[in-house]
Amino acid sequence: MAYDIKRFDPGNWHVLNDLVRGLRPHLAYRLDELTLLRTAVGGQEPIDSRTTRLAEERDAIGLALDIAGVDRKKLFRSVKRIDAENATSILDIIDAQPIAERSIIEGDRAALQLALSGESASASFKDDRRREVRIYVLDSTPLETATGVDLLLYQHGYQSFLLVQYKAMSYDHAGGTWTYRVTGSNVEEQLKAMARVRDALPQSAPRELRHLRLSEEPFFFKFCERRALNPSDEGLSAGLTMTAPALQHFLGLPEARTGQSLNVGYANCPRYLNNTEFVGLAKAGWLGSQGAATGAIAKILAAREQGRIGILAVVQGLEMTARNRRLGVTVLPTLRIVDGLLSGTASPCWGPQSAEQVEGLGETERVHS
Repeated sequence: MAYDIKRFDPGNWHVLNDLVRGLRPHLAYRLDELTLLRTAVGGQEPIDSRTTRLAEERDAIGLALDIAGVDRKKLFRSVKRIDAENATSILDIIDAQPIAERSIIEGDRAALQLALSGESASASFKDDRRREVRIYVLDSTPLETATGVDLLLYQHGYQSFLLVQYKAMSYDHAGGTWTYRVTGSNVEEQLKAMARVRDALPQSAPRELRHLRLSEEPFFFKFCERRALNPSDEGLSAGLTMTAPALQHFLGLPEARTGQSLNVGYANCPRYLNNTEFVGLAKAGWLGSQGAATGAIAKILAAREQGRIGILAVVQGLEMTARNRRLGVTVLPTLRIVDGLLSGTASPCWGPQSAEQVEGLGETERVHS
């Protein structure tokens, strides 16, 4: 008996994938295993610019939710890959309610001095602990032609704001690792533009306790592994996050040069913030410019290159108090025991909800990998 076996095109493959997951949810893990086999040893299905931009937008919103303490995994599980081909932004394929109250939009527009309109794509994510993240898509650049995604994050509680510029790494089969080729890109021009804006920002000593920072640098780069948009993946995109000055310094070191080109990746740049470290520091208000946002955000946005998609995330949460910090409703610097090894870190910790539980826990968190 002869069978007419043909390869599925990417569009129909994803339709079939979603259909099987819906009809046979108990077998979804087998599809995940198949996806892992396809991406093993760095292999990956062809990824176009649209898919890359959607994945970057998804990660940008995920970072904002983690920093706010709002459930990211629940939202990521709602991604509808079947609708990705017609989406104008990630907000079209996740369970998101647009911001309907004009007064809220006007309040954000006035506070941040940005041109926000009711027609802009927007969404609001809340939980029962009075935490909220409001998302605005600042640009109408088509996904197919956009050169990248920028996340502008503003936290009301700390009056902090920072800009994360996404860059997509490629898998280097020869070296067996992920890397981004700086030579031939516009990274160095972006670093110069950021330096000019940084020099123009007002410099002042912290006027309030919430203005204290470990770093007042507003510009960050996140070099992400370029992978397909996987609805079953609830995690943030793996990658390297660095401040603009740290990246500038690294590019001047011998480690950054491979032959005649400059590169940044896992193999040559072990000093970077992973997702847990970046979220933990940002969540506790230790990162980002401090003080009043009036006029400063517009200056920061001026450093963005044309053709990129801007995602504005406005984070509101519980007021920072000594009691909140003690009860574990923010980021606690903890000692983590991973497979018997003790290490210090500043990581998200939402555990204890009573003073008795806190006293019992101390400052130690046990983690099994």
